[in-house]
Amino acid sequence: MDLADRYINTKATKYLLRADKIEQAESVVSLFTKHEGDSRSNLFEMQCMWYEIETGNAFLRLGDIPRSLKYFMGVDKHFDDFIEDQFDFHAYCLRKVTLRSYVVLLHMEDRIRGHEYYSLACHGAVVCYLRVHDMPALFKEDKDEDLDFSKMTAAEKKKAKTKARKAILKKQKEEEEAKQREAEKKEALEKAKKEGGKRRTRKLEVDKDPDGKIAFDEVKGKPLEAAWKLLEKLQPIAADRIQTHLDTFDIAVRMKKYALCISALKKGATCVASGIDHPEIHWRLVALMNSVENEKLFFAPWASVSTNSDDVCSFVNVKMDVSPVVLKAVKDIGSQLLGNKPASVVAEEYLNKYKNSSSSLRKLSGAKAWIMIRASAPENENEKIFSTLVDTEKDNQETKLESSVKILAFIRSFCPNASIVDKFISDCRVKYPLAAVFQE
Repeated sequence: MDLADRYINTKATKYLLRADKIEQAESVVSLFTKHEGDSRSNLFEMQCMWYEIETGNAFLRLGDIPRSLKYFMGVDKHFDDFIEDQFDFHAYCLRKVTLRSYVVLLHMEDRIRGHEYYSLACHGAVVCYLRVHDMPALFKEDKDEDLDFSKMTAAEKKKAKTKARKAILKKQKEEEEAKQREAEKKEALEKAKKEGGKRRTRKLEVDKDPDGKIAFDEVKGKPLEAAWKLLEKLQPIAADRIQTHLDTFDIAVRMKKYALCISALKKGATCVASGIDHPEIHWRLVALMNSVENEKLFFAPWASVSTNSDDVCSFVNVKMDVSPVVLKAVKDIGSQLLGNKPASVVAEEYLNKYKNSSSSLRKLSGAKAWIMIRASAPENENEKIFSTLVDTEKDNQETKLESSVKILAFIRSFCPNASIVDKFISDCRVKYPLAAVFQE
């Protein structure tokens, strides 16, 4: 690679991050940063948002929620700075009487959060917050002395000890990385001193929370409130994007705001040509209306039932906590969207319509909706849905890597038969020989 080519450097960094090779990406991008030993601080100072979004997504895929949130919220901080910076021009524009340009600037500031980068960062942060809500056990800092091994089975003891050991190793690795960063900074500063007057260096502000733990600890006890606060900034100016309404639904259903849920799905359907047939809208609408018809919640995260990494996608049977007035309103609007058909009928029609389709996402949506409303069905009956999905995807030449990754996440979460999961991974290894996600 030509080390002096900024375009190639940027592309290489982007694709290294998408392959989750974060350290390698940092070393590549640092060739074009004046970082005095800390390329991250320099990229944040330059407001390099594409890098922060890609890095946040990489950490999210690796399960490092605190660091992922740090990068996503860094983008939010940039937009706060953009809005605050407009006041620097206020007195100048009045004094120089450049009012027309200043009014244009004010209008631009009113809709600046509608930028695609802000939407992407908000979505990433919302996913992080939802994961904290759905899997709180993963983020508890349990110490060995707090664990009561006397009440555990042999398997539970083994699992607890393994978790504690991993936590210790992770902490040691983080300490080593911190020492390495400090050594790099020191080396760069010494080099700058030797250069003398050749290059004047500017000392960057020290990041007091490099791993995002301090900021994460402030919000991990109330993730839904933090997610909602962030989304409120986006809703007024990104109402034309379906992802805004999907995120609204995902937060609202966990907060038990069902009127807001059905409203979000209705608005989301107007953002796309396919309407309620859109894959991401279909399974949410069917699952919600199935709960409304039965006045019960069946999906553990929607019921805000504390889960752990093993049963995050488990099913429950919890009575809906909703007033009769709201319930009737949601039923009326939902029935209208479903063409006055029961949720189970709509789910079956959608599943049969797209089970042999070349659209992987529609097949996935149909299977997900069916599984979520048929949680209590016999295990072998649900297995047919997973088997059909995997078999039809094997020879689907129009499927994309992103769709296959989503299907893998779905069957890993819901399919009890490990052989079906293994078969899908084997098929994908042939189809995507370079994709790291299928090489594990």
